[in-house]
Amino acid sequence: MIERILKSAFILSLISIGVKLLGPAKNILIADTFGISRKLDAYFIAQNFIDVITAVFTFTIVILAVPAFIEETVNAMGNGDRSKSAFDSFLLQNIILSVIFTLLFFALSRPLSQVIPGFSEGEAQAQLANLLALLSLTLLLAIPSAVLTGYFNSRSQVVLPSSLMVIPIFTVILSILFLSGLLDIYTIPSGFILGYFLVSVILFLLYRKKLGGFSFTIKDFTIVGKIKGLIIPTMIFAAGGHINLLVDQLFTSRIKDGGVSILTYAQFFIMIPFTIITLPLLTAVFPEMSKAHTLEGKRSLEELTSKAFLVLTALMLPVVLAVAFFRVPLIDLFYNHGNFDSRSVAETASVLMAYTPAIFFLSLSSLLQRVFFTKKAMFSLMILTLFSIAMNIGLDIYLSSKFSIVGIALATSVNDILYFSILLFILNKRYEFNIFLGGKTHIFRIFFCASFTALTFLFVKQMVPLSALSSKLQVLLHLALYLTAGVSVFLVSLRILFKVNILEFVRGKNG
Repeated sequence: MIERILKSAFILSLISIGVKLLGPAKNILIADTFGISRKLDAYFIAQNFIDVITAVFTFTIVILAVPAFIEETVNAMGNGDRSKSAFDSFLLQNIILSVIFTLLFFALSRPLSQVIPGFSEGEAQAQLANLLALLSLTLLLAIPSAVLTGYFNSRSQVVLPSSLMVIPIFTVILSILFLSGLLDIYTIPSGFILGYFLVSVILFLLYRKKLGGFSFTIKDFTIVGKIKGLIIPTMIFAAGGHINLLVDQLFTSRIKDGGVSILTYAQFFIMIPFTIITLPLLTAVFPEMSKAHTLEGKRSLEELTSKAFLVLTALMLPVVLAVAFFRVPLIDLFYNHGNFDSRSVAETASVLMAYTPAIFFLSLSSLLQRVFFTKKAMFSLMILTLFSIAMNIGLDIYLSSKFSIVGIALATSVNDILYFSILLFILNKRYEFNIFLGGKTHIFRIFFCASFTALTFLFVKQMVPLSALSSKLQVLLHLALYLTAGVSVFLVSLRILFKVNILEFVRGKNG
């Protein structure tokens, strides 16, 4: 099982790397074209409003639909028409839902723009309202696409939907390159809408081919019946992270013009490792966790989760150290173009430093959340999400008053650490779930190896210093040298302590 998971995760990671290679190109184009500006702040805030809504529905649908689709497939074994009717009805029900919410959000775009702090001026407020209205169209596409993604994931086809996510990034890049002079800031959402439209069409055509057509019926509520008791808690949980991000942006927008842009540029380096490392592993392991819990029980779920926890820790620690040590050259390499100057590099690097703990604890928390999903303990996650939102608001108020924009990022890191600790405590005390099935010694070994990596980064950085006047090529070569040295020491020390490489240890140690 673990080999199949790691293989799927590796393929997804390669896809994510391809997506993220386009991601920097997109961000560089955005930074070069729009710099740090109020209209870009308006776009980021409008996008996050939409992200909150789409996250509520798409994440909820995928998380709940995957086990529901699996269960329905098993129950309808030998009766393909029954399962097809359930799937088709669920898809059409969500298409209707997406139309309703698109129209509703479109109507609310102007009232929302009038209550967001920092956008009281006529032009800025009008831009924000227009961006909210335009981005509302993504709801029309995202909700049905989530149903289709859940269907394919339930059949262990996790690679297919992920591979299509390169399309929206590619269309945004093309849109900025060829339409920015005509559409200005509206270039970015226009590119995203086109991309997600293409993704939706492709997924639907593949779904029709897989099931031999599509029936326009909404009368079958089999899937809704399986998940209806979990919908509200899951929706609240799904919105939590995006609400926290939106709160961060609203507080930041009151600090200075361009502050939201700085925050967003720094957040990009949180999402790179999450998207390339964490998300592929979680996407591959979640269906297997559900199957292990359903078919073999708690012990099997503990074994699988402890393996994933060990692998994720070993993968994320050197990444966190690299971002912390080399945040300035990373920001300089990615963003120091056009309207993004050296002062912006320094500001963004300071914010990124405050975010580094969040890179690690966000990933580990995301894995622990999958245990709650498999146990259908969504009410516990809902309560914890509400607590996290309240805690984030309090931390934002206090830390931003002390450290300005850096305080907003620091609040996120503190919140993520506390959230992870509470998740771990609840799993251990309430559910008697042991995440350290192989013993905590293995985790301590990984942290011990990470300390050698940190010393290596310090040593190499001092021995081969990077000048502030270095060219982009020199920055890239120095980073390659630093990372190669640090990661090599980490892998060698892991092999010495574990006797074999970490993946072989996981496979061999736990079967």
